[in-house]
Amino acid sequence: DMDGKVVKNIPIGYPLSDFKFSEKTSTVYALSRAGGFMLTIKNGKEKFIYKKPEIVETKLNWPNNVTVGGSKTFYVLNDFSNSYLAFEPEILKLNGELTLGGGPYSTIFTADPKGGTYIINKGIKELWHLNPTHLGIISVMKKIPIKENIISGTALYSAKKIYLATDSSIIVVDAKKDEVIKTIDIKGRPTIVGADQERDKIFVNIDNKSLAVIDGNSDAVENSLKIDIGRVLFDKTNSRIYVLGSDKKSLSAIDSANLKVVGQTNLDDSYNEMVVAPWVKKIYLLNSGKNKLSVLNSSLKKITTVDINESLKGVSAPQATTIYPDEKTNKIFLAHRYGQITVVDAVLDKIIATINLPYAANPTSLKTDPENNRLYVANKWLNQVQVYSLTDYTLMAEIDAQGNTHWLK
Repeated sequence: DMDGKVVKNIPIGYPLSDFKFSEKTSTVYALSRAGGFMLTIKNGKEKFIYKKPEIVETKLNWPNNVTVGGSKTFYVLNDFSNSYLAFEPEILKLNGELTLGGGPYSTIFTADPKGGTYIINKGIKELWHLNPTHLGIISVMKKIPIKENIISGTALYSAKKIYLATDSSIIVVDAKKDEVIKTIDIKGRPTIVGADQERDKIFVNIDNKSLAVIDGNSDAVENSLKIDIGRVLFDKTNSRIYVLGSDKKSLSAIDSANLKVVGQTNLDDSYNEMVVAPWVKKIYLLNSGKNKLSVLNSSLKKITTVDINESLKGVSAPQATTIYPDEKTNKIFLAHRYGQITVVDAVLDKIIATINLPYAANPTSLKTDPENNRLYVANKWLNQVQVYSLTDYTLMAEIDAQGNTHWLK
């Protein structure tokens, strides 16, 4: 109480990660990431959201990546439990589950045009080829030992090869045989920027000091360009590579066909995130501290600035942390720490909606599923996935920590 006297002890059973007090509702909101639950305390009475963790098996453990794999499956990657879940989108039913055992930072990418998925298991230095998972049944077809720390990966479909960036090289995997066929010495720490599927080229960032092009036929470095790199993105539609300088105040445009700089500009502010919307030939630069979204055209000329704060009145910590462009819906989605998503029309560059997530939310991954008219939001701290309508952005359903779906409309 106000005199410093303990009036009640409330046993929780799991360590609490965070808690907040709302003066408006006179309620304490407490969050346990380890237990996968949130509880509220009001007038000394506690209430668990969903079920108490002592009596339920937790399926979602820090969901950090949502992937839509065609019309019949969407997937959730869990950081904490190193697991990979498959759901049927139409009824949001959990159909399959696979324990990875490869460390909490595995990444997913699809490299098989027939639907198979490759998972990078960073912790155990392996590349796993999963079966085509149209029905949500997950099994491992092949485990490929890499023997080096894997940073990132991508694939060339026509060449049927997978390229993995490690601490000092690019490893080439034959996707037909699922075996390593070559190691390319990069003379630096590489990160894969993107793949040009039409010309069979891989673009690599080396030590944030240069760009290199790897030919998919010879698997050799054919060209390079020294340039200061803070962030880099590949626009395959318009054959451009955009480089945000390490000072976060300069932007360069590079022709991906010959690695020639075709444009350069000094920015009006410091920007920490960047995405490209190729279908409207625009670059979106985000200053998350100010919630400032600047829009540039392909000639690096500023078009407008979107003030995100206008849609977040009354929010105490609204900084945007994730920005996601989506061509199918013609929208730019910005996820904010502690519970909002801003929706921007990519043609008008206007805010058209603000989605309010559950209290203490931390959205870490967004994916749209236009075929089923849905937006999937991985909510890491609450161990949930929220499902929103792409028509009016209302909440349709929630998938709880146990993998159960709660339909709301």
